[in-house]
Amino acid sequence: MEPTTDEQEPLLGKLVWARFGGHRWWPGIIVRGNMCYLRTAKYGNSWIYWFGDHKVSEVAHGKIRPFTIDFFNYLKKSTTMAKTFHKAVVEAIQVCCERAGFTPGKAEEDLLLWAENGFKARNGKSLQGQLDEPKGNQQLPNFVIEGVAALSAKIKRSKEVKEKEERVTESELKPTRLEVLEQRKKSSPEDAVADIRSGRRAITDTCLACTSTSAAVVVQHPFFEGGLCEMCKEELMDTMFAFGADGTGVFCIICGNGGDLFVCDKTACNRVYCTGCIVALVAPSAIDLIHKTEPWLCFMCSEHKPETHGILVKKANWKQNVHGLFNHTIGSQPPTPEDLPTHRMRVLSLFDGIGTGKFVLDQLGFDVEFYFASEIDQDAINVTKMHHKDNVTHLGDVRTITVQKLNEIGPIDLLIGGSPCNELSLCNPARKGLGDGTGRLFFEYYRILNTLQKSNRGRHLFWLFENVVSMPKEVKSSISRFFGCEPAKLNSKYFSAQQRARYFWGNLPGIYCPPQLDHFTEKGANLNNVLTPFCNRVARFEKIQTVTTKSNSFRQGHKDSRGELPVMMDGKQDGLWIPEVERLFGFPSHYTDIGYLGPGKRQKLIGKSWSIGVIRHLFMPLRQFFALRDEVESGEVEGVEPCL
Repeated sequence: MEPTTDEQEPLLGKLVWARFGGHRWWPGIIVRGNMCYLRTAKYGNSWIYWFGDHKVSEVAHGKIRPFTIDFFNYLKKSTTMAKTFHKAVVEAIQVCCERAGFTPGKAEEDLLLWAENGFKARNGKSLQGQLDEPKGNQQLPNFVIEGVAALSAKIKRSKEVKEKEERVTESELKPTRLEVLEQRKKSSPEDAVADIRSGRRAITDTCLACTSTSAAVVVQHPFFEGGLCEMCKEELMDTMFAFGADGTGVFCIICGNGGDLFVCDKTACNRVYCTGCIVALVAPSAIDLIHKTEPWLCFMCSEHKPETHGILVKKANWKQNVHGLFNHTIGSQPPTPEDLPTHRMRVLSLFDGIGTGKFVLDQLGFDVEFYFASEIDQDAINVTKMHHKDNVTHLGDVRTITVQKLNEIGPIDLLIGGSPCNELSLCNPARKGLGDGTGRLFFEYYRILNTLQKSNRGRHLFWLFENVVSMPKEVKSSISRFFGCEPAKLNSKYFSAQQRARYFWGNLPGIYCPPQLDHFTEKGANLNNVLTPFCNRVARFEKIQTVTTKSNSFRQGHKDSRGELPVMMDGKQDGLWIPEVERLFGFPSHYTDIGYLGPGKRQKLIGKSWSIGVIRHLFMPLRQFFALRDEVESGEVEGVEPCL
């Protein structure tokens, strides 16, 4: 591989803000392609090593800005400090500290404060603009050199595997979906898109995803005029509700493929479109036009024009279509467009606990008009009140919620809850099942669901019910019979450092689609990431078993107290501290630290709650159906007053 000269890439080691595709501006440092076993960057481009997730991308110079000079501008543009983004900013500031010749403090708060105060030297003079360029002979910090070396080895192995696979004869390989699509295009006797443009072919008789003239259309595309063949329908259903941590889609909403994607710049949209679909369905020149347009509003968010949209015509009833495509509930009809205007959400949460549902809805930016909660544990109620103040209305015991009360608080857009599991779980040898004790509370959820479905003032009702996987088969079958649908099984291990499998019944869009693990799994979701720093605490396991309300649930490897504790501290085994348990579930530290609650009571509250990552995954698709705070504040939602 030819070495890259300084003349080709004069910016090696420069700290920058950079933007790749339609993603947010992100801190990085310029490296050379040959360092990562990659080709030399194209003219006018540079390779960026991204802080935080430690990957590389080729970015045009027009999308690169100096880090310290534009620090306040691009830090302010980020509306949320997500975990990985926060890590990226801190790493970039640490490099600035090294170049300044000192470290202002170990804590991340000290680093951020130093940067926000203008990157000042000891004499009080601002170094802003001077720290972007490398100093001396070492152009890259050590941790970047190590990260680049690891990437190089990984990319090299990947290329070697790919070359080995390419040597396998075609007869030994099962055709992939992309190969099938290519074969279809070659076998097509005519250009389907050209025929659609000329009026010789109906777009409804053509698969919009693969534009094949030979594949039979089995369903109409939910978002745009056009059909879907069986293979493309399955692909779209598997990928439609795959979102990144920042809420951006990770697969094209037209065909369900990944690759080079363009992201809509509208805050409440974040749909993505692949290059292939844009070239085929709009025009090859559309790619350059999108690159030059900032902000770029996608084909769903902008007014249709033949020169910018090609044959892509948005359907007015796309919300109904999406719900209908994923409607698994027996006896439940898809809502009509009138049922699903983009309005502020009204929520009823049964067995609410510490307000996990409200916490996730707020995280995702929903504009919640009313959040009604049923809970009897006063400690849990106090935690919810502390964090959500007057934004939650508590209704008391679920058994006291009458038809009259439901009529008073209705209509309801989202009903959520999970009845107590102690009488249902196989872990409890004295369990009584659905017929006795707290097990009977399941029927309270079912009663309220039935009542709302019959008297919800014409409003469509989304609902979600949760319970443990470790229940007898007959209990699972009974619950499924009452609800008229089978449960989806989700494990929090894909989102956190905890094994916590749960069943979810409901009608949320995409509830039965498995997580796209390459995009959902937190690469850093291991136990070390939730441990308290600077206390010499080291995780002994990458992921741990389910944390329950009992203190001995920290023990790993055995069902009794003889198991091993998950943390090593100063040469001794230790359990998790409560702030660590909170972070393990996805809550901020000290979320349950209220009044005189001791560690035991706080663990009980957390052990009964939901894993934040799982609920985010389930609630994320609902962003397409309800008003978001950013929309309301900007006046984009008709008939809704902005929140003050």
